[in-house]
Amino acid sequence: MAIQVEEIRVEIQRKRIQNLYLRVKPPDGAVFVSAPRLAPDSEIESFVRSRLDWIRERREEMSGRPDPMGWVFDGRIWVWGKPYLLQVEERIRKPSVRMAEERVILSLRPGSTEEKKLACLREWYRQILKDKANLLFPIWERKMGLRAEGWRIREMKTRWGTCNVRTGNIWLNLHLAEKPEKCLEYVIVHELSHLQVPNHGKEFWELVERYLPDWKERRELLNHTEQG
Repeated sequence: MAIQVEEIRVEIQRKRIQNLYLRVKPPDGAVFVSAPRLAPDSEIESFVRSRLDWIRERREEMSGRPDPMGWVFDGRIWVWGKPYLLQVEERIRKPSVRMAEERVILSLRPGSTEEKKLACLREWYRQILKDKANLLFPIWERKMGLRAEGWRIREMKTRWGTCNVRTGNIWLNLHLAEKPEKCLEYVIVHELSHLQVPNHGKEFWELVERYLPDWKERRELLNHTEQG
């Protein structure tokens, strides 16, 4: 099902969820809304209209985005589920990234290439994700009575996390640092659950739900750009 809101075509996907979710998918900026099964069309249209400026900004970013992995320069980037203005400044000092109110400031030496900018931002995301995961893994391992042999971070295109049940090692997607913390918790619980149940059968999801009753909402949020 689809609706038209001004110049924007919106595909609607009805699911067993409680909130409305919006996403703008690269590379062409297609707009999708996930909605509760009984949500009226008028409510969905109003939801989309309230975000038209944001949708247009996202489409504009995608049309000129230099980085295929999704990082955005001289525009907005996402950190733990919140948008920040990315400010790139040139300084004769060691490259650094810092946060200031609603900005993320990337400091680089004059003449730094786009590849260098990407590398610095990627390493910063890696560090903040590592710091957060270092706090969350022990908490959930203790709650669940399960323990990973180790965990690492890498950039993945199709998965948010993976678990090698043979070795007990878990990998987290670097882009989780862009998502709300509750999404990182969901991925950690999901992958730890695989240490007990290797497949995605009924027993697996019962285990996930035992520790995260709202796992469906968290998964929906994880796979969408913005929550309503």
